[in-house]
Amino acid sequence: MGKARNNAAFGNYAPNPPIGSVGEALVVSSGGNGLEYSVVSGSGGGGSGLFASSSNAVSETITQASHPFTSGSAIYLSGSAYALSYANTASTAEVIGIVESVSGNDFTVVYEGKATITSHGLGNGGDALYLDSGSGANNILNTEPISGISKPVGYVVDSNTILVKIFRGAEVGGTSILTKQWDVIAGNLTLTAGRNYLINASSVTGSFTFPASPNNNDNISLAIGAGDLSASSSVLLGNGKNFRDSIQTDSGSFELNTNFPGSLNWVYNSSLNIWILT
Repeated sequence: MGKARNNAAFGNYAPNPPIGSVGEALVVSSGGNGLEYSVVSGSGGGGSGLFASSSNAVSETITQASHPFTSGSAIYLSGSAYALSYANTASTAEVIGIVESVSGNDFTVVYEGKATITSHGLGNGGDALYLDSGSGANNILNTEPISGISKPVGYVVDSNTILVKIFRGAEVGGTSILTKQWDVIAGNLTLTAGRNYLINASSVTGSFTFPASPNNNDNISLAIGAGDLSASSSVLLGNGKNFRDSIQTDSGSFELNTNFPGSLNWVYNSSLNIWILT
């Protein structure tokens, strides 16, 4: 075990620290003559291995039973488990890294640096990569989204390599109806959190069902594209959750007739188990 020298002018420092290998850890402790340090090796327990650092990347091999990941999956930490990351909401867009390889229940995630993703098909060298708002394990793309969360996660190096570099995300579009991307409702539909819906009131009548398992602060926006809903029988259904506003308080449904002010933005509060009109 090496020791750090104590010098009144310069404080404790380590002139000759031990050099280990990838997969080993540097342990620093306080000794009688200053800081003491040593290199130890070993494999992780409880589902996680040691961090591995090289000149190209910082990565970790993790064990999680029945995970859904493939090479190239962007992931985030959901409670104590790792999950696929999507740009639909701020919480699911908190990417921590990109999976480089998978072996059964084990996967290696690159937190920063180069990751080998063979034949990734994500574009050409220098193309920026972003988190996708779709579904499935292939959840990064080389086109910046125009709605939801814009979350840059790295760059393409070549056809088999990407550079993982995760940046702070930003909500795209703001609150203006002119800058949002809107999905046109054509009939009965189960709505998706993080999306904006345009209703053609002159031709659409139906039930619009909210998500069954929303996350805290999920939002859904609706607006009238044409006509008016004063005689409409269209209704929002809470799918086990209530709606709250100044007109209909804590109701499991919301009628889109005279209650519709032209546009609605609902935000889910998980502690109250309700969608709140904002």
